Amino acid sequence: MPTHSSMHLRLFHRAFQKDKHCELTKRIFLLQREMPVIYIRGTNIFRPTVWMSRRIANELRFYQLDGVKDGILSTKEHCRRSKATFHPHMRRLTTLVRVWISEMESNSANAQADPKAFAQAITVLLQRGVLLARSIQRFVVNHISLHNSADAAITLQDVDTIANGVQMLMMIRATYHARTGVVATSFDLVVRSIKYVMERHLHELYQAVSETLLHGSSADIEDQYSAIRAAIDLLHKPQTLENLLCLELVFCVIFHRRGASAPERLLAAINSHREDVPIAFSQLGFIVMHQTSFRAATDCDFLYWQREAFYPIFFKRLYQKPLNSSYLPYLVLAMHDCRASLLSACHVTSAVDLFNSYVSYTRECLHKYLIDPLCVDIENDLRLFTHSAVLEQVFRKIEPDSASRDVARFTRLPTFRFFGEWLHIAEVIGQQLDEKFYNLNALMVNDCKTYEEMHNLALERFGLRICDG
Repeated sequence: MPTHSSMHLRLFHRAFQKDKHCELTKRIFLLQREMPVIYIRGTNIFRPTVWMSRRIANELRFYQLDGVKDGILSTKEHCRRSKATFHPHMRRLTTLVRVWISEMESNSANAQADPKAFAQAITVLLQRGVLLARSIQRFVVNHISLHNSADAAITLQDVDTIANGVQMLMMIRATYHARTGVVATSFDLVVRSIKYVMERHLHELYQAVSETLLHGSSADIEDQYSAIRAAIDLLHKPQTLENLLCLELVFCVIFHRRGASAPERLLAAINSHREDVPIAFSQLGFIVMHQTSFRAATDCDFLYWQREAFYPIFFKRLYQKPLNSSYLPYLVLAMHDCRASLLSACHVTSAVDLFNSYVSYTRECLHKYLIDPLCVDIENDLRLFTHSAVLEQVFRKIEPDSASRDVARFTRLPTFRFFGEWLHIAEVIGQQLDEKFYNLNALMVNDCKTYEEMHNLALERFGLRICDG
């Protein structure tokens, strides 16, 4: 029975003779009695997976077992375990990511001092970065999937930890992109150093095989001899994806050919290099494909399917914790990752409309749960100052436990990318305050001094440049 979930077969009348067509049709209808068949526009779609699921359930019922119930209980148990281990694992990974970022920054400063040592260190650091990103991505996706499968509620603490994981993924990507120039400069040196290690091992193997051929040859030894020569030739070519696939093939012939007969001395030589060459080859493959590896390891397109549950809480919790305001650009960057998937969608009439609706929803969440509350806080602060100035009273400062105590952290954020435009929080808030405070047709002459003081306060406390009264 096929292992694929579905198998397609088209019946073309002109492609078969009448007798063969009738015979094939009879076989199809006989098969329909055994497994589900769906007929859609001349296509018979066989669903062996559906058939297997039905048969397994019936067999389990025969033995008084409920496969669905056991599956649900198992999923809930895994969900409970994930709740217990998710937060400790993410805290540990967060610490490791911060250490990795600091090592990337310090190592890049030593690129000119010792290029050879830098080439070795940057390879290890890049591999560690991909490993950390994959671990974070796996924990986050697995935690979300288990809660969805078990139909369990995700707590607010879980959402905070998920947001932290997403931010760590974007920080890894940003650190990698910030060091792309240094990596590109040392790329040739790194590749040459790895190729040198591989060539040295292959040359020793080549000498061992050549000595064996002097005493007698066999088909297996000649194949290994040819594979070693081919590997050396491939290492002298540009390391493209096709070249790496060819190298992997010849290494399988050299080290992993089943049933190969060779003298003990040659087998000992092969075994002595069996670990070093594959390790160097894995490093070569990684350094050649490092851009793709980092992009896939830090991909957050899974957020699209949880946008209605997570996006409002992400922005709301960020507003409640102004000390974490510097993570806002990373959070927005993660929301961009589903762009390619949405624009390649085939289940809708217009993929562009689907993407635009997603952008509109994200912008609405950003304004509703972050920018609008910030506007209210700043407006209240400025109104209190204006009231105190008019009454010639000492300005009453907002209490430290108020949500607006650190809103200046948001208004002083640098400009960052929001899909197809640049977003500056201070500029957006300033425009909204202009509309509320500075309806010039309604201003009185006596209000000029008051609004001038308000203008100075907005610039001093929040970095906002709003219109003069």
